[in-house]
Amino acid sequence: MEVPLFLLDAVLFPGGDLPLRVFEVRYTDMVARAMRTDTPFAIAAIAEGNEVGAAASPCDVVTEATVVDWEAGDAGALQVVVRGHRKLQVIGSRVQADNLVVATVVPLPDEATVVVPEVHADTVALLKDVLETTQHWPTGEHAWCDDAAWVGGRLVERLPINLAGKQQLLEMSDPIARLQALSHVTTVMRA
Repeated sequence: MEVPLFLLDAVLFPGGDLPLRVFEVRYTDMVARAMRTDTPFAIAAIAEGNEVGAAASPCDVVTEATVVDWEAGDAGALQVVVRGHRKLQVIGSRVQADNLVVATVVPLPDEATVVVPEVHADTVALLKDVLETTQHWPTGEHAWCDDAAWVGGRLVERLPINLAGKQQLLEMSDPIARLQALSHVTTVMRA
């Protein structure tokens, strides 16, 4: 299937929310069309290029997203919150005349639902601390989930990890391996 890509210096995991200020015409048109037709697009980290201006190149794994909240902003911009649904593999992409990148994608298998092992208690504690400092998510409070994929995704979205590191963690398919990789960051941040 083909989906338009919103190229950012950010990643979005399934189950995560991402607030965005949308101001470029290619993206305001894309978001408006997605809301009007109830169709998804994908959030893609930039492999090469910049967020603004000429079309950038996407990373190979992106996240299907839909708009869950929006309001009109200033000067024609939109304030939106998008929610991630599933990971997609980019097989190819093309650039439209308006510089919107459209990708041919296939869905990746959902990650296994696994309870966070006790060995990762520090990682869970770090996430709880991070969530306490940002008490309200863009779409309101979310119920805590002890699923390893959920915990890992929320941490990657919020921790100060560079884009390449976040993308590498998104591309992992094993939620326990992701928590193991995050445990190194957890150790440094809890020290």
